[in-house]
Amino acid sequence: MNPDVGHREIPFNYTSADDRQAIVWLLGETVWQKLEALRSRRVTGRSARLLLRVIGEVLVHRRNAYLYEQLVSDPARRRRFYRDLADDLGIIGAHSGGDALVVDVLSACRDLLAAFRREIAAVSYPHLQA
Repeated sequence: MNPDVGHREIPFNYTSADDRQAIVWLLGETVWQKLEALRSRRVTGRSARLLLRVIGEVLVHRRNAYLYEQLVSDPARRRRFYRDLADDLGIIGAHSGGDALVVDVLSACRDLLAAFRREIAAVSYPHLQA
């Protein structure tokens, strides 16, 4: 794939960043290269769609202050958010066949989600204090 084309498959990416820029920003160049290798082997695309949804969710919640604040202020929404993304990553892992590239990308995505969870947990809003 030509990186100058500005390929976009990440849902919710309403930024000027193409997929490569968004993934490098969130996960690093190494993960982008692994995803490109996996893209060439794509069969149905189900796992790719799930993975890109996970990345898109983190991207949009990091870039949209309103959505970010909703995660911070609504524990039920936050639990659903983390559960749904963990479920998607679990489905991908279950269908990976232990492929080393998939395992590496999943690990990076799980690390991203864990870091995002810590980031959200560290936000203190006075109106949320009892």
